[in-house]
Amino acid sequence: MEMKLPLCPLSAVDERINLTEQALSLDSAFSLIRSPDYGAVVLFAGTVRSLEDGKPIHGIIYEAYTEMAVKEIKKIIAAAEARWQVKLSVQHRLGYVPTGEISFLVSAAGKHRPEAFEACRFTVDEAKEKVPIWKAQYLQEKQGVE
Repeated sequence: MEMKLPLCPLSAVDERINLTEQALSLDSAFSLIRSPDYGAVVLFAGTVRSLEDGKPIHGIIYEAYTEMAVKEIKKIIAAAEARWQVKLSVQHRLGYVPTGEISFLVSAAGKHRPEAFEACRFTVDEAKEKVPIWKAQYLQEKQGVE
């Protein structure tokens, strides 16, 4: 079930924010920001590791305060786009995400590489610090089950 919020008025930035229980796609992230005006595209994909705190897991459950998360992401995107003259997209999986799958995806397009890289890193770091999305539970591998 997709948890994309219809915010009023709907802006172009709203179309580039996605909090969803569906799998995230690198192709989709690229298509949201690509433009003939930009020559550099940077994609960051955070995936679920098979170990968490040294323990084997098979997935993570993510929860969010969705309305506040979208507001915070919009602020982060606005700050980065103004500072580096780039176009950004932020997507995050909610619910159960198995190991190896993408849970967090940030894409940045800029006229040149330095701006795209800096804006992407800033957006990742700010989102991890300020957006109310958290790991609700680690799911442990069952021992002795094949």
